[in-house]
Amino acid sequence: MLLTFQDRLRIPWRGGAKQISFEATIPIVLLPVSLFVAAVNVYCCIATCLVIPLFLGYTYYCLRSIFPRTKFFFLWSFWSVAYLCILFESTVPLMEILPEENAVLILMIVAAMFCFYKVKLRAPLNHVVQSDTDIDNLPDITEEQTTLLIDDDGESDESEANPNICSKCHKYTPPRTFHCAICQACIVKRDHHNIWLDACVGESNHRFFFFGCIISIMALILGTNLALTSICHPFSIGRIFGIPIFLPDDCSEVFDQFDVALCFVGSIYGIMLAICLTMVILQQIFFISKGVTGTEWHRGDVSSRKNCYVNWKIFCCWLR
Repeated sequence: MLLTFQDRLRIPWRGGAKQISFEATIPIVLLPVSLFVAAVNVYCCIATCLVIPLFLGYTYYCLRSIFPRTKFFFLWSFWSVAYLCILFESTVPLMEILPEENAVLILMIVAAMFCFYKVKLRAPLNHVVQSDTDIDNLPDITEEQTTLLIDDDGESDESEANPNICSKCHKYTPPRTFHCAICQACIVKRDHHNIWLDACVGESNHRFFFFGCIISIMALILGTNLALTSICHPFSIGRIFGIPIFLPDDCSEVFDQFDVALCFVGSIYGIMLAICLTMVILQQIFFISKGVTGTEWHRGDVSSRKNCYVNWKIFCCWLR
């Protein structure tokens, strides 16, 4: 029934109706509906903030085996940014906010989007590609070699046989290369497959992912602070380089007006995103300090290759 509904879901377009995937329509509809429901009162806000993570977790659990390469989570993150920007620019600048603060926030958002765009753009560069000439010069992998790469539990164990042979692709790969079951390709220095960007994070785009997350956290903190201090009663905590720093104090009246409540709910959602990204960054800092990728850590290769300073120098300076 869902397949039939997805096949009939089309929009008028020049040259003929265009089909829209069912997974693409859910974030477009569900996100604004959730924000509107949460803006009704404080109880709806709390319930929505609890339901959204549970819904996303359950959706990931259901889709990871049926549609592993789904674009649902990528579109969810895209429309989350879009709706938060619309809420902020349509509500907060009308209140007490300086144009310079708004300009800084927009620059941060653009910088973060540029980094994540580069993550998507450079993701194919992580794939191991062998030319026909190279393949002809390499010996074929026999069934005995493939058997050596599979342990008793049926999982690939390349370290015990030949670390340069992929048990899934049956191709020779560079060191520290791992197969991604979602991308169906071998990824050089694979850290993880990011479902929110629908791309594998590896050697060619790891730095863009890292700095994109940092800039996103800064943008979310700045945006939520500007929004909350505009709709709530702010108080000053001091000055940094002559710039006054405010924090929200009393937000008990935000649900008296719907547009203000909607801005408040968007700020809470932004705080939730900032917390998630902070957890990702802390994990990345640990892996980079150890000189390992996320895949190597989960596979048990936890030995530090160099000291912490050298690992960060290699990571930040694009050294190999």
